[in-house]
Amino acid sequence: MRRSARRAKGPERRPSKAVFEAHFRPFHISAQGPGVDNEGFLTGYYEPLVEGSLTVSRDFTAPVLARPDNLESLSPYPSRAAIEAGAIEGFSAPVVWLRDRVEVFLVQVQGSARVRLADGKVLRLVYAGRNGQAYTSIGRILIESGEIAETDMSLATLKHWIRAHGQKQGDAVWS
Repeated sequence: MRRSARRAKGPERRPSKAVFEAHFRPFHISAQGPGVDNEGFLTGYYEPLVEGSLTVSRDFTAPVLARPDNLESLSPYPSRAAIEAGAIEGFSAPVVWLRDRVEVFLVQVQGSARVRLADGKVLRLVYAGRNGQAYTSIGRILIESGEIAETDMSLATLKHWIRAHGQKQGDAVWS
């Protein structure tokens, strides 16, 4: 897609229009009420596609939990480490299982994803609310600590680092 957009030339840039029409879906979102400014803006939204399963298995071991029943009553909500240790057991059930906690974490940070199941069906995960915890970028921590050079940082590099250093060592970065 990037190459297609770069090839678009000329004053009308028609090929660029075709790239956007082929690779993006527009949505109109507006708010109503006093003091609401409904001036429009354009933004892009990335939704990763990951492999998953509706049941736990050897290949899919990490649950993506549904929005907990008690999310509104606890602020801030327990940490990732506490949740993984069972702090919200009984308040939330798995929706789908992903390959590992790295995939779950990155889907949660992104806020949504599409999950391709073995039968080819795709399950869509969407943002369900804030947990009250401050967000700190794992990538930024690894760059600042010298673990990964800023010029080398990418999603693939980040996943590789966490998996190569063991998720337990990664816990210090992402819990």
